[in-house]
Amino acid sequence: MINQQQFEEEQEEELRLYQPGSRETEADKITDLKSLHRKLQDNLILLVRRQKDSVTWEMPFGEVTNTNDTLQQVASKSLSDTCGTDLKVHFLSNAPTAVMKKYKNKNDKVFFYKVNYVTGCVRLHEGYFDHIWVTRKEMKDFVDAEYFKTIKRFIF
Repeated sequence: MINQQQFEEEQEEELRLYQPGSRETEADKITDLKSLHRKLQDNLILLVRRQKDSVTWEMPFGEVTNTNDTLQQVASKSLSDTCGTDLKVHFLSNAPTAVMKKYKNKNDKVFFYKVNYVTGCVRLHEGYFDHIWVTRKEMKDFVDAEYFKTIKRFIF
């Protein structure tokens, strides 16, 4: 049996020897933008590409097809329609976080929601060709300037 002092000394020694793991992962080293196991110190944002040769990346989105659905229900369905039902997220609010009033020179409005990733993998449906996970800083290199101007206020 050990006494209190021995216990404390052992704990102090263990703490002294402790070395935290690196935040740089293999995915960081090879710049694997499809991996969630990268940039562990940052929040990652999912972007998808609709056309094979397009340089335009966007967050998953869809259209309102049933006017009885709430905007959050439309957003949830759009995410499933884009990324598959295996990807599970948690909506942080019932209300949109931001809105883009004109999208691609049309009078369409795009509503944005903040969600937290829970589990699962992205399995893109037909009509989508690629996906990446980027940090806010990296996002500027992938999205349209006007698009980024709208969303930069609410991404963190």
